[in-house]
Amino acid sequence: MRALCVAAIYDPHLPVGARDVQAIVRITASELSERGVEASLRLWTPLGATVTALRERCPGTEDLRGGAIRLDERTVQYAAGRWMDGAREYELVIALPARGAGDEMLATRFSVVVDEEVVGRAPIAVAWTAGERLIAGTGAPARSTRSNDPALADLPTGPSTRPRHTLAGRSPAQRPCPVCDLQAADGDRFCERCGHELVGPQKS
Repeated sequence: MRALCVAAIYDPHLPVGARDVQAIVRITASELSERGVEASLRLWTPLGATVTALRERCPGTEDLRGGAIRLDERTVQYAAGRWMDGAREYELVIALPARGAGDEMLATRFSVVVDEEVVGRAPIAVAWTAGERLIAGTGAPARSTRSNDPALADLPTGPSTRPRHTLAGRSPAQRPCPVCDLQAADGDRFCERCGHELVGPQKS
């Protein structure tokens, strides 16, 4: 895999009471071998979240959920077929546990896997707000893009760290998650169990 860009386009702001995160994930691959590569999509989701839709929109129209393989309690992998150079597009919907105004959550880490190696990733994080955020002067809902291309990474909730197991050798942070009490590791942006943001006052 020589060049791959993964971009997730979605609204990062959910009204209080909303649970569904809807995203379009666009993947562009180039300089692959002439025979192509067998690719999979790997999704990490927090405790209580459910992938309710994962459909290829381009070039095909396949529902990928039927071929799901669970890797662990939080991670599921979906076969995506043989890829050649070009663009692919997927529709993704994730149902999250409800949260209150001002809460943030990592909804998923959407990764592309080739030969058991992650070759591209687009984390999707959301924040619950009391009202819809509009683009100034347009009246249209705000949209954000999260991508492994820094030029596209404008999600206001900030970057997510990699999964905890990649932080081996680093001392754990001296605080638990304010929602589920899982001990956080240094550098964690979101809880590795429930996906909640690891900022703000500690839970008393």
